[in-house]
Amino acid sequence: MLRKWLALVTTITCGLVMVGCAPKGPTPVSVLPHEPVRMPVEMPALAATEIECPARAVTTDPSVVSVLWMVPGNWPNLDEVVRTFEEQYPKIHVALYQVAPADYYETSRQLLARGCNMPDLLNIRVEQSAYFAAYGWLASLWNQYTFDQKEDWIQALRKSGRYNQELYSAPFSTSTSLLYFNRDLFIQAGVKLPAEEERWTWEKVIEAAQKLTRDENQDGSPELWGFAWEDQSPYQLLPLAESLGGSPIHDDGLTVMGVIDSPAWVEAFAFYGKVFNEWKVSPREDSFQAVEAFEEGKLAILVGRADLINQFGQVDFDWGVGRYPYFKKGALVLPTGDWQLAVNAKSTRQPEAMTLLIWLTTTPGGTALWQTGNISLPAEKTVLKMFAVEPELAEPSQAYWKLAANEAQVFTLPGPITPFFAIYNQRLEEAFQKIRLGADAKSSLTEAAGQLAEEMK
Repeated sequence: MLRKWLALVTTITCGLVMVGCAPKGPTPVSVLPHEPVRMPVEMPALAATEIECPARAVTTDPSVVSVLWMVPGNWPNLDEVVRTFEEQYPKIHVALYQVAPADYYETSRQLLARGCNMPDLLNIRVEQSAYFAAYGWLASLWNQYTFDQKEDWIQALRKSGRYNQELYSAPFSTSTSLLYFNRDLFIQAGVKLPAEEERWTWEKVIEAAQKLTRDENQDGSPELWGFAWEDQSPYQLLPLAESLGGSPIHDDGLTVMGVIDSPAWVEAFAFYGKVFNEWKVSPREDSFQAVEAFEEGKLAILVGRADLINQFGQVDFDWGVGRYPYFKKGALVLPTGDWQLAVNAKSTRQPEAMTLLIWLTTTPGGTALWQTGNISLPAEKTVLKMFAVEPELAEPSQAYWKLAANEAQVFTLPGPITPFFAIYNQRLEEAFQKIRLGADAKSSLTEAAGQLAEEMK
């Protein structure tokens, strides 16, 4: 996205645009959860794998140490980022091990499970960190960072890489969600658009969506839908329960009974069910593609990730973005997550791998990654503040990145930190589908909690 070097901005004030300033509105949730997963968990045995370990790159200069960094193969401009690092650390050569995105998780899991000493460091999704750490695959990062370096990370991500009172992965990038709206459809329906800097409540979103939904032939299948979430994943939907005081999981990272079936969850997902079954402003079918519908002008309001700003740059209607909603009686909680960076516990080049990891997850690397367009939102607050003064972000739609950078800094909660995230995610998606199709929220969540209680022992 950006290639020009910016001077580090450390004294940006609230008067310079909005970044760093808390917008008027609800009170954000203000307490991070306690240490998750207090004791080691005995993980299930894994099947043996025959995957081939990567080969070490050979350097012509024996004084130069080569490290292998594993990344998804669709990330652009990493060679440029690597060159910047190598200019500052000429005794370390960085080789990229690029894996197709569809195969990335399984390849990384199998390489580490086999005990390969490469890759030396690798990116993992934030929700996978505790799983990898529970198997002993990741090196501890506990003493690798200064206090100030950790304080510069977005607060919600400071504990996301922890397991058993250790830090095993560091924030590499972050994500947030925005409210996208089709201005043309609002004007046609005579619905008032959100004011600049206004944060709507969920109640206001549904009120507008009911006016925007249009079923001209009354066949029960609207030609125009009022509202939809980008997807029906826990990432998108957990903030509903959290806004009303619910937690995604117990602090121990294992207990779900009494948590995902709590009154806050039941109330939040009763609301969710009404979106599809009572108010009927969003389609229930799994086949519905919300992003595609928005691009085609068939969806008026979309809650989606900030990355969609670039994707929507070519649509042929007038559109805008707003801040993420909250319940009128609740607190403000935004989705967050994205990628972490970790060091292979079996790496024979750990000192050099740690040097690269620290550089990539603090201001120098975060700046280089953002300016080359490799990540949408950096995890460092100092880098996010640069969005406010970047001239290439002066006009829509690129100017919407300023709002996204500001939203990423609003205090929020980390996602569920558990070594059993995969089954947690699956059971909740099943529960959400049942609720979406008309099932009772309480019974659906109680059933999911009971299943998970057995599966996450």
